[in-house]
Amino acid sequence: MKKLLLILLVLSGMVPALYGASLVWVPSSALWDTTSFNWSNTVTASSTTFVGGDSVRFDDEGLTQPLVRFVGTLTAGDVVVDSSGDYLFRTNTTSTEGISSLTSLTKRGTGKLTVEADKSFSGPVSIKDGDAAAPSRAHELSKTAMSSAARLRRIGDSRGRVDPRLQPARGQ
Repeated sequence: MKKLLLILLVLSGMVPALYGASLVWVPSSALWDTTSFNWSNTVTASSTTFVGGDSVRFDDEGLTQPLVRFVGTLTAGDVVVDSSGDYLFRTNTTSTEGISSLTSLTKRGTGKLTVEADKSFSGPVSIKDGDAAAPSRAHELSKTAMSSAARLRRIGDSRGRVDPRLQPARGQ
């Protein structure tokens, strides 16, 4: 009986602290923090706040607010950006804000993802489609997995050149 109750709690999204909920960005503001109800739980379809460990998705539904401002250090599970529109991830007030200990960042869709945040994370980055832009120290992302349909550009390069170190390997 206890196992069944735990399974029901997991399926209902009521134990995000143990397993992390699956959320989609449906913003009422630009703030990605732990107090704003800018998320919808994909299991319960209820409005919710972000809790450390949650996996998050940014898709076309959230393009009403494509500017996403990190407030504090956010420990996320998987982060997926899958959109035909453009998203901009930026710190809110300080350069110490951002995503930390990220499991993974995946970019899909034809839109562009620009990350203007210095906070580092240790997870893998996969750019499947569209464009992504990162600070000029983007060479730190040289292990980024990229498909032939994707491009990664350095922010701060006024010519918008593609860094040859960040091009997809043949066959990916």
